[in-house]
Amino acid sequence: MNPFVYPKSRQQRTFNPRQYTRYQTYKRILRLEFSGKCVYCHMPSSMRGYASFGVDHYRPQQRFPELAVTYSNLYYCCSTCNSAKGKYWPTTAALEKTHFLPNPCDHSMFEHLRFRGATVEARTTQGRVALKLLDLNDPETVEFRQLVLASVEIWEDRKAQFLQKKEKAGRLVRAGKMTVAVAAEAVAEIDAELAKVDKYLKMYSGDPI
Repeated sequence: MNPFVYPKSRQQRTFNPRQYTRYQTYKRILRLEFSGKCVYCHMPSSMRGYASFGVDHYRPQQRFPELAVTYSNLYYCCSTCNSAKGKYWPTTAALEKTHFLPNPCDHSMFEHLRFRGATVEARTTQGRVALKLLDLNDPETVEFRQLVLASVEIWEDRKAQFLQKKEKAGRLVRAGKMTVAVAAEAVAEIDAELAKVDKYLKMYSGDPI
């Protein structure tokens, strides 16, 4: 599992909240809408902390004040990407078609950006805009992603080991080498450990727990 992989298809929003007077009020809904990940760098807020994420105006509110609290213009975004993006918007209609910043609702993110391990690669002009504007391969961020990927691998290996132990208990019962009661006790302990592992993997995936 690589939690940083960009989606290959455009996302359809599933929530339709009422319009609030403050855009910050949408933050918890946006967290659910975008599976707890920054829409630009795909960093899960479960790793960096909910407080380090905010609401991004895809069309900057300085230029589009009428969209300041329009839900379709709002995205879940880490503070690093939000700060780097700032007031960015292509300066002409022609540049809007060639130098837009990809977002998961209007574009296929994978068409423009992809991960090679912990590093982001640009696949289009728009991907290069995102890569440069947001500094997606900042060395500290890449190092953090490498740590996350290594941790995910460890937990997935541990899950596989627990599943093997659970399967072995079943085989021993069927072979008459372990009583049902003893096997049930062992399986209960294994299931408790599996629940912990699944919780950690869910945290790494970005989904709100």
